[in-house]
Amino acid sequence: MIKEISAWISTKVAGLTIGGNVQVGYRAQDAPVRCHTFLESGGAIPAFGLTDRIDYLTQVATRAETYQTARADAWAIFNAINGTAGWQISALLSGGQAYEAQVIEALAAPHYIGQDEKGAFEFSTNYLFRMKKA
Repeated sequence: MIKEISAWISTKVAGLTIGGNVQVGYRAQDAPVRCHTFLESGGAIPAFGLTDRIDYLTQVATRAETYQTARADAWAIFNAINGTAGWQISALLSGGQAYEAQVIEALAAPHYIGQDEKGAFEFSTNYLFRMKKA
């Protein structure tokens, strides 16, 4: 499901390109310095007793040459998706399931997590996607 969510987020913020400045599942060593990594953060949690519901945790990490750029990128994604609802997230994979994001909520505001080994600045935000089968 991380691929579907990553593709969906990439349509909500201008300039995001999967395989370019968006890395899915892990950040490749040759990723651009200014990039966004979409990761599973605990994966899917079934809603017990509700067979058509699922909660999905996702981490979005942004990295850039400067603190301000990394921060601005993290907040652009946050402002585009946090607190929104009713989005259709289509199935990209053969045999996959389409979902409706009933609500998307950040578990906290984007926060600074430090500099990487090459001195680039990084921010991270964790999101909870509360979804039901479409």
